[in-house]
Amino acid sequence: MNLIMLHRSNKAGLLGLSSYQSPMIWTFIRTMKSVNTRKKKPMHIMRAKLMKVTEWREKPDYRPAGLLCDRIAAKKIVEVEPEENLALEFEAREFYKLLSSSKMVAVFHNNGINMQTKTNLQKKLMKVDIQVHIIANEAAKLGTDGTEFANMQRLFIGSNLYAVSDKPNVKELLKATRKVPSILLIGGLLENQLMSFADLEQFGSLPSLDVMQSQIVSTLSSSISTTSRYLQTNQQMLAANLSQLESQKQQ
Repeated sequence: MNLIMLHRSNKAGLLGLSSYQSPMIWTFIRTMKSVNTRKKKPMHIMRAKLMKVTEWREKPDYRPAGLLCDRIAAKKIVEVEPEENLALEFEAREFYKLLSSSKMVAVFHNNGINMQTKTNLQKKLMKVDIQVHIIANEAAKLGTDGTEFANMQRLFIGSNLYAVSDKPNVKELLKATRKVPSILLIGGLLENQLMSFADLEQFGSLPSLDVMQSQIVSTLSSSISTTSRYLQTNQQMLAANLSQLESQKQQ
């Protein structure tokens, strides 16, 4: 802070006083310089030399490396216990319950699906009893570690999206997700059996259970009718031959 002194203000002339009759009027103006906070002030050269000279340096040891082991201080190994993440453990337990109670769990790779597309997809899948879940890989690995679903950990790569259902609605799932390029089916779990993308597509191409049952019934019925026809052929031929022989004898 600086003080600038000004001699003899003009106020004395305005009051009608002579310069040597009027009292000395001093005006002090207080000014302040700006503080430099951006650039650090360099150390004085003498102090810098003193700090450099007094800097501690370890004395070199020229002994062989094998003889230096006795001078190496044993480092204290401090075992840090990992902090409990209750939210992660809860999510892992819920994911295990979801796998245990579902017959179909399809794993999709999320390539950046937007909220509008995700909402429309959820509405379509809810009509066929399929729910969509987004679960972190860390929670998924923790929930399946050491369980019967441990083989699914190879699918937990990147950002994933899970389609879960109580029924094996693979055909409906493939039909609803075929026009969504932002998600990619990489595998899944079908009735506690790990399946790849090709296996799921092959399973989805199979007809429904009712159609398969009707096909089996028709196949069995056709085989039975064919067998009965073959069994009756000999008897019919024998009856025809006997009747023809009887007619010839009468003639």
